[in-house]
Amino acid sequence: MPRLNPAAFNGFLSGNIGQFMNWRKGHACPCFNPQSGAAQPGHPLCGGKGWIWDAPLKTKAGLTQQKVERAWAQFGQFEPGDGILTIPGDSVMYDFCGRFDRIELLNSTDAFKLLLVRGAPNERIFLPVVKFTRVFHLDNTETIQIEDVLPVLDQTTGVLTWPNNDGPPLGTKYSIAGVRNTDYYVFDNLPSDRNEHFGARLPRKLYMRRFDLFSR
Repeated sequence: MPRLNPAAFNGFLSGNIGQFMNWRKGHACPCFNPQSGAAQPGHPLCGGKGWIWDAPLKTKAGLTQQKVERAWAQFGQFEPGDGILTIPGDSVMYDFCGRFDRIELLNSTDAFKLLLVRGAPNERIFLPVVKFTRVFHLDNTETIQIEDVLPVLDQTTGVLTWPNNDGPPLGTKYSIAGVRNTDYYVFDNLPSDRNEHFGARLPRKLYMRRFDLFSR
């Protein structure tokens, strides 16, 4: 019986259709409430998301499918923006990438907008921000827009710092906009092991969902 060639797949994915990306291994944060299982709101490590992620490792894999509308598959529901990641056998992700890991596409960007409160426990941005473009808040009458300086983001903790301690006053609601790398998390492994090839390191598939939908 002819056998598929792992090296040929690896070369095709890495050299032709593959994209550069950052992979961040996810770990459950031990801040959970034993009674409810929920994460601690505003926790300094996970920000209340219940997961923390390692430093990124740069690699290459194939984004072989992206859904632009909701649909159903045998293993569940696709949401708009969901994708299928095909991992070559020689990738650092092949053996260790799993559910809730993060995938940041380095060749793809999109705009984002967030509403935050200065000094609140959840004033954190867990996005791979390329740059901020605008920050503003409203005056006491809530009719005049007041432009603020752009903050600096710690990509590891999600904490914002403001040059010269400028920015919106403490306790003030504000709007922040910018550009980020397209960001996913691994929603599930897809059953794609090809047993008829006796464990050959043929490409594996992962089902990815936009990080905006994480924990929703």
